[in-house]
Amino acid sequence: LARLLATLPEEHRTVLMLREIEEMDYAQIATVTDVPIGTVMSRLARSRAALKAKWLQEVEGEPRAVR
Repeated sequence: LARLLATLPEEHRTVLMLREIEEMDYAQIATVTDVPIGTVMSRLARSRAALKAKWLQEVEGEPRAVR
């Protein structure tokens, strides 16, 4: 998991870690990263989708669409 997380862009990895590991809410993440809450939400969605795709590719050995 750490190896796959490291492949995410820094801004996506940061918000994902703050949300899932540090258990911060969106407002707290927005304050810490100095971006609007909407940006936090979109970065989280993109980072989760990318991480899921990378995980599935690794597990199944082929790229798949993320829904």
